[in-house]
Amino acid sequence: MGSGGSQSHALYETAPTVHEEAVSDLGPQADQIVDLLAEQTDGLGAPEGLNPSAAEHLEKFNELFDAIKLLEKGTFFYALANPLSGDEELAWYQALKDTSAKADYHLFQSYMNGLAHSDGEELSQLKAQATVAALAALGEGQLQKIAANEGFSYPELVGLNQEPGKNHALVHWLDPNYDSDIPSKKKIQAKAQERFTQLCAGQSVAGKTLADVDHTGYGIGAWSVTQEQYEALSATLAQQAEAFPSLPTAQRAGALAQLVDAENKLVTASVPGTDTASLSGSKAQATLKVDEALGCVAPYGPECALALEAAQKRGDITAEQCQVLSGIAALQMTRASVPASEKEDIAQVADTRIAQFAQAKTWHDTLAGSVSFTDEGKMAVLVTGASGPTDVVEMATAAQKYFAAKKDVSSWVLHTSDTAGLLKQISQIDVHGKPLAPDDLAKKFKDWAVGQDKATLLQAAEQLGMEGAASATKTQAKNYIAQSWGKGAGAPAPTSPGAKAAPTPKSAPTPSAALSAKTAPAVSKTGFGGQHATLMAALQHYSAAAVDVPQPLDAKVVAGHDFGAGQSAKGLGGVHSKSLHTGPDGGQWLFKPDKKTGGARAAAEAAASQVFHTAGVNAVPVYTARVGSHKGAVQPMVQGASPLSPDPAGWTQSDVDHLVRTHVAQWVMGDHDAHPGNFLKTASGGLVPIDAGQAFKHYGADTLSLDYHPNAVFGSPRPAHQQAYRAAAKGGLAPGVKIKPAVAHPVIKQIESIPDSQWRAMLHTTAHQGAKNPDIGWVPRMRARAAAQHKIPETKVSTAQVAEAFLSHACERKNTLRKTFTDFFTKELKLPGADVLTYGA
Repeated sequence: MGSGGSQSHALYETAPTVHEEAVSDLGPQADQIVDLLAEQTDGLGAPEGLNPSAAEHLEKFNELFDAIKLLEKGTFFYALANPLSGDEELAWYQALKDTSAKADYHLFQSYMNGLAHSDGEELSQLKAQATVAALAALGEGQLQKIAANEGFSYPELVGLNQEPGKNHALVHWLDPNYDSDIPSKKKIQAKAQERFTQLCAGQSVAGKTLADVDHTGYGIGAWSVTQEQYEALSATLAQQAEAFPSLPTAQRAGALAQLVDAENKLVTASVPGTDTASLSGSKAQATLKVDEALGCVAPYGPECALALEAAQKRGDITAEQCQVLSGIAALQMTRASVPASEKEDIAQVADTRIAQFAQAKTWHDTLAGSVSFTDEGKMAVLVTGASGPTDVVEMATAAQKYFAAKKDVSSWVLHTSDTAGLLKQISQIDVHGKPLAPDDLAKKFKDWAVGQDKATLLQAAEQLGMEGAASATKTQAKNYIAQSWGKGAGAPAPTSPGAKAAPTPKSAPTPSAALSAKTAPAVSKTGFGGQHATLMAALQHYSAAAVDVPQPLDAKVVAGHDFGAGQSAKGLGGVHSKSLHTGPDGGQWLFKPDKKTGGARAAAEAAASQVFHTAGVNAVPVYTARVGSHKGAVQPMVQGASPLSPDPAGWTQSDVDHLVRTHVAQWVMGDHDAHPGNFLKTASGGLVPIDAGQAFKHYGADTLSLDYHPNAVFGSPRPAHQQAYRAAAKGGLAPGVKIKPAVAHPVIKQIESIPDSQWRAMLHTTAHQGAKNPDIGWVPRMRARAAAQHKIPETKVSTAQVAEAFLSHACERKNTLRKTFTDFFTKELKLPGADVLTYGA
């Protein structure tokens, strides 16, 4: 926190006044921000000689000063109280500017009505310190994002030589206490311009090159440079293009990436005051130089790799398109100088190839699941048991589709930069190290068919379209079947068998004992002070949980700790055994052995705590560890905490808001055991979820609905969020307490912003450990999904495929989170205004 947080109150005691709308010439947006952020001040008396008007303005200043101090908590806290105010950083900065301007207005009015000049200067100084402290609390990336939105050019190029302990240069540039045209702010922008000109001339600045700098309009429209910068950029490109043909092979990839990046910048640049025709001529010359350089590049060589990698990051081309095109063709799609029609033609070719390859891969995997070969090279169909007509039809269909699709791929695969990688994915079925060929499979099938029942072959041939199969011989039937893929002419194209249904999982939940705790009912406030009191309650509720919950430790430290024998923890309730131990931090820790699944369920609970943390929901950190001879879940105890009251009428608005936010995270990981007993009320009044042992259990079977309560059969109470929603509909919450869908937005935004790759990494252990254990509830459903995806029987599905199905489902769940909750709040709960979640990104 910055200095002077309480001094402004100590300087003056002002008489209590009625809170009312602050009047100024700053417009309705400033008034709205103030209404949301200004704090209700203590009732203080005015010093002798200060008239009532000055006292009122001074009180307003104090409120606004405290609002600025609240903004020091950062953008996430601001989003908690203003979940639908748009982009978090930009909305936060707008609030800082408006609140600062409002404070200046009221301080000036206090001065005009009798406040001593020296006192006004002191208060102004305190406010300036507060705005600087708020900006200094932001990260470098946040400062750059805000500065770019405010019109600062090349924010990446300032603050490069920042001294330890000193504020970033952008803190001063963004400080609303100073006008934008003061010399010190102009100097910061000038330094960025100077450094960009150096980059245009081919130099590097603090390790950065031209390719490292982003700027508005690059790649999508015109961006402005000075004449000097444009000429420097043109000269640099000419030098790079001239030097390229003589470069060693090892240096060409990096040089080509720089060359294409420079061309894109030059082609999309505009120079204010310069004739358009002359610019077009110089741009055409630059494009010609790049074309000449590309004439030295092998179409399928590695030189294009780095340039295409950069293009993928910008979104100019996809990884799949790069894989199925030659390097040169793919690079054409990323150059701003290439006509749109040519890019569309290349993209169409890529899309056709991607579809053909997907077909080949699908049928390759299906065929691989239908046949296998012995060490002697003999074929077996469904080696897990006796083969029937359906199995033969499935194998024949897969073979006919696979060889036809592979033929399509073979017509272009040699003209790509990843020929070996593509072929490897669709050529893994082999006999004695050689890829499977149609004639070879036909011969092996006929040899296998000799030992099969005649009726089986006749039925299979008939299903594949053989006329007169009832009167055919066994030899005719097997020849007909083999011809469906061996020759191809006139071959039948039967449909693939459908996926088999998944068995219903049977596993018991882990209910905990429900205990009651006294909670104060909500107090409804309205007006200026009431809105701010709501904000303060939300922040205090969040902060209380953050303070009381032990901070996460390194998982390796926990796993390596000797927890010792411990003591029984039967008094904590629940149906599973547990024990208390001394943890690595010296505090008391709880251990729950995972005897049934060998650690898989414990891994899921540990992953759940990581999901909570990543989503911005305070929760007790959980780890996997071995205590004695058992693997299990271990976690620190929260001192002085008690379970949430089971009566929704005693829940505060902050409690209900927290349940809504937590519900988002619990849904994304399929946890439906969040009854009130699985929430702790901390000593400071915060709320934290515990016991996520059923995380992911119901994946693939659950629905986001008020009626979905899988643990009802065990007598477990409904999840707390369901109880809150039902109570709200019947007027069963405390007076003034409501369900506010908007509070879910920060959590939704936090989760959906997690890249799929990071999400998969977070859940990797849960997926792969769980896939090996049939006692994990989600495994049968994911096995069925994998079977349907790969078009193979469930008995053929590998544990790796089960895990992959789980991870794919987890990504789908994350990526549809916003729509799922929007539909739930609007269609099922019918809450007014809930559809604003759709526009909250």
